[in-house]
Amino acid sequence: MGFLDFWTINLPKALVKVAGRPIIAYQLDALLSQGLTDIIIVVGPFRTKIKRYVRSRYPDVNAIFIENPLYYSTNYIYSLWLTKGVVDDDVILLHGDVLFEPRLLRRMLTREGNFVLVGRKNIREPTKDFRAVVLKGRVLRIGIGYSGPLVRPCIPLYKFRRKDFNLWLEKIEEHVTRGEVGIYAEEALNELLEDLIYLRPIYFGGKSLCMEVDTLEDLKRAEELLKSRKSNNV
Repeated sequence: MGFLDFWTINLPKALVKVAGRPIIAYQLDALLSQGLTDIIIVVGPFRTKIKRYVRSRYPDVNAIFIENPLYYSTNYIYSLWLTKGVVDDDVILLHGDVLFEPRLLRRMLTREGNFVLVGRKNIREPTKDFRAVVLKGRVLRIGIGYSGPLVRPCIPLYKFRRKDFNLWLEKIEEHVTRGEVGIYAEEALNELLEDLIYLRPIYFGGKSLCMEVDTLEDLKRAEELLKSRKSNNV
């Protein structure tokens, strides 16, 4: 059992501390810095801890909490489906274990269209996490099983126009209705990327703070990157 796994037995990943602060604090600070205060948070078995933290530390956040009662038996395709009917605007979507530099979020918000964070060519393909297939400035596929010269690391931080996000939710609903709740939501998204949804990459470099924190090694790397950014006043 990894150290981070031990922490998450009784603590959601969003509340795991990186350099003394929970991951969700970095996320909320970044969102608030861009004037985003209406936030939907899908919660599972640790709902009380997350609600308490957000409400006590971020009283200015207009948080809507949606509970996934099937958290242990479903993937996040089901969690995302539970937001259907709640979202009524353009969307910034991110996973609860993602750390990123606020400037990447700013770049998303200042551009028109749909975007996802993608590593540059000089960043090696990850052995875990998501990968994106990118061709001529367009993301054609996102998943964990891709390889080859067109594949780049992909961090699940997205920006979607409202209409395109709703298209994704409609496709997700087709899978949920068929009982396909153990797959990644990106499998439903991939069915739309070639013809209906144009998704573009926002690139990040190898020294950027842009990563998922899944393991002890991830945690150490994240703290090193945060320390480097602080020493360079980034």
